[in-house]
Amino acid sequence: MQVKDLMNTNIIKFKKGTTIKLAAQILTEKHISGAPVVDEKERLIGILSEKDIFKALYPDYNEFYNNDSLRTDFDKIEERLYEVANFKVEDVMVKDVISVSPDTSIVKVGAIMMAQNIHRVIVLDKNTPVGIVTRRDIYRAIFKDKLKF
Repeated sequence: MQVKDLMNTNIIKFKKGTTIKLAAQILTEKHISGAPVVDEKERLIGILSEKDIFKALYPDYNEFYNNDSLRTDFDKIEERLYEVANFKVEDVMVKDVISVSPDTSIVKVGAIMMAQNIHRVIVLDKNTPVGIVTRRDIYRAIFKDKLKF
């Protein structure tokens, strides 16, 4: 079975320049955890996930370690929320996106997801997102196809 047989082609895409606030609102409303980011010509430039936004909201380990006040001043951390809300998706997205073609085997995609510890893969046709496949999609397809349930 190939990715094109199960990918979701009705994908939400964020345009470069979209604010984190709007992106978070869309992710929440659409009940999805990530989406591709595209330029003005619909070419893939990154992927944004809830995890990326969450990481932008909280100081990283070095910031915590080097700044005593961050360990106890939760108001300061909350203030960061308002700053991050105005960031653009390209400020926090993952730029080194792992993608596949529609003809890629789902077994191969599953292996890529496990090896890279990712939950979704963008399906590209000439650097344009045409679909998305999630770990859950792969899991269900493999078990339905092989175990016939």
